[in-house]
Amino acid sequence: MAKPHNFDLDPKSGFLLLYQKGGDEYERLTLKMISGQNVKSYEIQWNLKLAQSVTIFHFVEDIGMPFGIIGKILGLIGQRTADKMVEGMLVKLKNLSEG
Repeated sequence: MAKPHNFDLDPKSGFLLLYQKGGDEYERLTLKMISGQNVKSYEIQWNLKLAQSVTIFHFVEDIGMPFGIIGKILGLIGQRTADKMVEGMLVKLKNLSEG
């Protein structure tokens, strides 16, 4: 992983925001939980890459649940809700980009 060009730490929120420009012309924003409650770990990445006349958008969210096996079961149940939210976000993003 390339070293970040810029980063911002907000101790009140417990998140670290990293900005990177990669060698293959992508832009990456990463939001990583460094402290907090209710989840064991949380990281989200937005990767943007210019390709001919379009921008490719890649979204990754990784949530680590606490409570061992019970947390894993809760995570599987919550995944369906999260998938629906991401689908809705994709529709809104497409609508914004198409004007």
